[in-house]
Amino acid sequence: MTNTENLIAFARWAINESFMRGDVDGCDLHQKAFELGLLVKVPFDPEKHTGEGSEFCEPGDDWYVPAPFLREG
Repeated sequence: MTNTENLIAFARWAINESFMRGDVDGCDLHQKAFELGLLVKVPFDPEKHTGEGSEFCEPGDDWYVPAPFLREG
């Protein structure tokens, strides 16, 4: 699928999940985004990756970031 098709599939999934379950868990959102190629897994680098959860990571751990086509700048 194309990036646009993946974004549409993600939006449809999120809307459907919110109707069916009344709530969408952040972990589920990340998993679906990863499955659709909207997030990519990179090795954790404490010099580059900060924010919630980073205090529990060691260099080289899995870290998820937006796919290149979704990154700003």
